[in-house]
Amino acid sequence: MSLLGTRSAWFRSTYCALCFIPAFLLTIAIAQQLPLQTSLLANFSANLPILLNGISGAYPRDAYCSPYIIWSATGFPLALGNARDNALPVVAAVNLPSASKVVAFGHEAIPGSCCDRNDGWDKLIINSVRWMAGTKQAITIASPSDSSWWSSSGMAGVKKALNGIISITTKTVELDAFASGGWKAVDIYWIDTYIQYSDAHVAALLKFANQTGKGLLVGGHAWYWSYSHPNANIFTDLPINKVLWPLGLAVTTDLQIGFQPAPSRPPGTWLYYNTYLVASTLAAVNLGRTTFTNRTLYPPSNNALNSLVNSLPPLASAPASGLTQLWSLLSSARPNASSGVVINSSNPLDPKNGYPGKILDVAIETWAIRRGELTNMKASLSASAYPGAVPSYATRNSYDITIDGTYNQPSYRFDYGSWNSPVWRSTGLYAPPGQIINVILKTPSAIGKMLQVQIGAHTDDLSYKTTWARVPYIVSRFELKAINTSAGNPLGGLVFILVPPGSSLGDVKVTITNVVRAPYFQLNKTQRADWQNNIRTYPGPWAELDSGKFVLMLPSSAIRSLSDPTPVLQHWNIVLDHMAYLANMPTKRARAERFLVDVDISAGWMHSGYPIMAYDDPGVIQEVTDVTILQTKGAWGPYHELGHNHQWVDMQFSGSGESFNNLWTVYALEKTGTLQTSENWNEVSPQGRTSLRANYFANGANWKRDWNVWVALDTYLQLKDGFGWDFYRNMYAVYQQMPLPLADDNIQTWIQISSKVAGVNLVPFYKKWGFPVTQKTIDVGASLPTWTHNPFL
Repeated sequence: MSLLGTRSAWFRSTYCALCFIPAFLLTIAIAQQLPLQTSLLANFSANLPILLNGISGAYPRDAYCSPYIIWSATGFPLALGNARDNALPVVAAVNLPSASKVVAFGHEAIPGSCCDRNDGWDKLIINSVRWMAGTKQAITIASPSDSSWWSSSGMAGVKKALNGIISITTKTVELDAFASGGWKAVDIYWIDTYIQYSDAHVAALLKFANQTGKGLLVGGHAWYWSYSHPNANIFTDLPINKVLWPLGLAVTTDLQIGFQPAPSRPPGTWLYYNTYLVASTLAAVNLGRTTFTNRTLYPPSNNALNSLVNSLPPLASAPASGLTQLWSLLSSARPNASSGVVINSSNPLDPKNGYPGKILDVAIETWAIRRGELTNMKASLSASAYPGAVPSYATRNSYDITIDGTYNQPSYRFDYGSWNSPVWRSTGLYAPPGQIINVILKTPSAIGKMLQVQIGAHTDDLSYKTTWARVPYIVSRFELKAINTSAGNPLGGLVFILVPPGSSLGDVKVTITNVVRAPYFQLNKTQRADWQNNIRTYPGPWAELDSGKFVLMLPSSAIRSLSDPTPVLQHWNIVLDHMAYLANMPTKRARAERFLVDVDISAGWMHSGYPIMAYDDPGVIQEVTDVTILQTKGAWGPYHELGHNHQWVDMQFSGSGESFNNLWTVYALEKTGTLQTSENWNEVSPQGRTSLRANYFANGANWKRDWNVWVALDTYLQLKDGFGWDFYRNMYAVYQQMPLPLADDNIQTWIQISSKVAGVNLVPFYKKWGFPVTQKTIDVGASLPTWTHNPFL
């Protein structure tokens, strides 16, 4: 059973809890005499066996849970999410100094569905209530009516399950009444993460939790909340965390689906999901008071620290959010400046198994970049490795530029190309690492119109990769809300002005201060002599070659010896124009496509998007900049990714993703005379296609299993062979005018529309390939003439 709604016998007295805690933890806690570890270990050892009593093996019901940050010195997990490399606590408990207790569940359906199954979840709810009740034989459990849609059934189930063990009274106590003193008659209060708690409610709930022997049970997630609050923060904007954080917990907007099996005995590694413990240990290491060398503790420590840091708001809100102590401890836990972290391709960082102090250091740096945090900003030690340092001799100056503030975004359904994103306007400027630049708008009408300054081009987020060859996130953005906007990035980067879709600002004049120039060549604008004598030697470590339709973003070292970019950019314009023709687009594009190399990328050898991403590899750079190669072999990989950026989403279905886009690859290669000398000619040659087709049919023509990549491309090319390249241009013309949603699924729509565009019945052709075909589609095809040149006839 799945809980997918968006809101929707004790241990024997002889049980030795400490017997199952690894010896090294006892050594740390006792021999090193760290009070926090000793206290947490004792608390964990005494309470976790009670809470997990009778529970082992897989939990039978899944839920879409939000994980919790644990910061209390007496907090610990009760269940972990099932994320393979990023497991986090989805149920957490705190044994408060007041002897009151908190248990928080990452989805309200877990406690809300108690207790008819007697499974692991039911046992955990019952154990939690007994734990919170302590020695009391009679208790009152209450909840506000705002939570009754889930809590009433859960409370009734608990009451029934504990009948004869504890006398339970259940009732509704509204939050206003609770705040007015009603809390005094309540032993355990059930609340959720969705209620808009007022300041008075928060104060009352905290007062309640700080009484002796009370219990607070929380159910709910925050991932759904984040969809409607994309720019909000869990500490400053989510009301439940104003209750939870002073108690040592915080619910996050992350999502974990399913659960790890319950352990048969309390695992010592679980202690290290407590971020306060981890940070305190790292700080003690820096002071020479202890060591932290047991690598089995690194994965939980790193997962927990990353979850915490990724959730933090800007530093300016720390006092109001109760985060001052946290920041002080995190600062103490970071490596000393002399032993700071440098990430590069020869010294990559393992975010799962690396030393937690290093992971914390990079996590905070990444957080600052992502948040645009300028307080105490300094140059990253990793900046010189990637994206690169600005030479010390390079003079920082101010430059006046004019950018196009108009972006009439077409209604293209090119999902791979990020067409809904702002367009990047190049400035030819570079922000040095760790230095604040200022962007001064000289066009008053542009102020507050959602323009942004972006520092850095490498937008791929590598946070979830298994190794980091660079800082995982290195682009900062700042909205231009005033005449003067400060911006900066610890790693520096190319400077862009971002213009949102729908903007019609015309020319926007901007002054940018404290920057250096970067090599920037614009086709039909930059003079060859200027390029050769000055521009290509500019000190910025990254360069742009802009054809007007395609922008190559490359290390400056790769273009210093390029005497004239004009021929290569002219070639790219020819390619882009052919691709526009096939997609029934104007050759005057609304935006230029962008191509960027990176030391690592988020997926594949290359991937589509804005920008298209590829590895910073000499072969790749040569492939896109050597006009001789382009005119003799073409560039299958880059053309392939450009093809993705032209894929109409409603034309896609199973098997088409890595094949349909290659129509643009083949078309561009054919039109530039390089198809037969291209990288994959063997697969698209007549002989190669015949062989692939024969193998497909010899294996039973299993469309669902085998129709993909080269076989699927052969199908598309058969249609080209039968009706010419304009067949696809005409298909686009029809799809561009079709109302949404489509009247049928994508497969049937494709068969129906392609038959109409071809003017013949293509149903037998598709059925031969094994496509699923409905009766409605058969009827559409039957109204059209027979395709007499069907290659299968």
